[in-house]
Amino acid sequence: MNPNLVLGAGQSTLNTLLSELFAAVKPEINTKISSILNKENEKLHAYGIASLALVIEEAPIIDLIAGDGNTAGTLELQMNAQLGIHFTQGGTANVDITLKVGIKMAIETASGQALLNFQVTSLSIQTNNPSNPTIDEILNNAIIPSQWSRISPMRSFPIPPKAISKLHDFHLSLPAIAIQAPNFVAYFSTVGTSIPPIPSPTTWPSNGLFSEIPVTFLQQTLNNQIGLPIGPHTSPSTTILHFKIGGDLRAQINPISQVEIEAGGGITATASVIADAELKIKTPHIPIVGSKTFSVGPKATGNITFTLKPTIDDNKVKIEIVDITIPDFSFSIDGLPDLLKPIEHLLFRWLNDLIKPLLEEALKALPLFKVKTLHPHFKILNQDIDILIQQLSTSAKDTSLLVDAQLSFAKATELIPANLS
Repeated sequence: MNPNLVLGAGQSTLNTLLSELFAAVKPEINTKISSILNKENEKLHAYGIASLALVIEEAPIIDLIAGDGNTAGTLELQMNAQLGIHFTQGGTANVDITLKVGIKMAIETASGQALLNFQVTSLSIQTNNPSNPTIDEILNNAIIPSQWSRISPMRSFPIPPKAISKLHDFHLSLPAIAIQAPNFVAYFSTVGTSIPPIPSPTTWPSNGLFSEIPVTFLQQTLNNQIGLPIGPHTSPSTTILHFKIGGDLRAQINPISQVEIEAGGGITATASVIADAELKIKTPHIPIVGSKTFSVGPKATGNITFTLKPTIDDNKVKIEIVDITIPDFSFSIDGLPDLLKPIEHLLFRWLNDLIKPLLEEALKALPLFKVKTLHPHFKILNQDIDILIQQLSTSAKDTSLLVDAQLSFAKATELIPANLS
């Protein structure tokens, strides 16, 4: 059984999302890159270069390169651009180039601090113009060395304690990041706070973002979100064969004890139920004896099973209860008076007729099953970007739930549709 919660995306999905993101922030990216290139640098000045300008017209392309064995692998960005070289003595050379950058990422803990390590491992520039010895020399001896000295040192970014605490609240570790071509995958341990080892690659959906959720984690999360146990009650009254009955009926739905994933992606959960009632039953008038009132406490236990199905439409998430199975409860009454035995069977049928809708209404009223509008977003280069969750599907993967989501990025003021299928 897989103990890890998995989040990931395939190479084609990453390229689609990157293309959308680039379209949203293209001017800001080109301005930022040119600013970085033109920081004071003696190597450039030695070649008589006053400034550099890099214009990227199309989104970079991601190539995921697997590592050896279970190592993390490399993410390579390839982009076509025009490099403008402005010389101190006047004049400009415009060069069409293909730029490749190799990146490794990892999360580790050191001295009690969680860090995201980010390192550029390779940089190459290929000219797409006819060979020019002067330009080639400038690229190879000035531009590449000057930029490499800046970008090659590993950079470590502290992970906010609040983010770590949030993961731990869900009983998740920090993730192990892996590039297992053609997928980018993050593995979160569900059985401790230590970063898990990277497991061997497996087959994942080819489109969209995916997640594999172990049933043990799903069971724990459902219990936390549903807030079980719950105790619905009602105060019914009725007359059965001239016996007047009134009182209180209570039920307690206990935490989920079992979760199974159906082939179609439904989540079937089973929980035990305890039911009891405090009833007063008044007998009809009986000659000589008259009428009597008895206090009785019927009790029953049983299991209910309900099937959940998460769906998303237009950034609205809904977890639907698509099926609820509630069997007849076998009520019993200790020391049932003889005068009440003629209605015992009918009394228990009445209690079952009451408790089934009571339990259904209690489950469907829980906050987890309310429609929620999602508005996930982030900021990059001072541009607000919305994450639009367009579709979501679920299926079974071994004993885990496999979730496949179709996303798109958009500026806060406009929609950029994605076609990830």
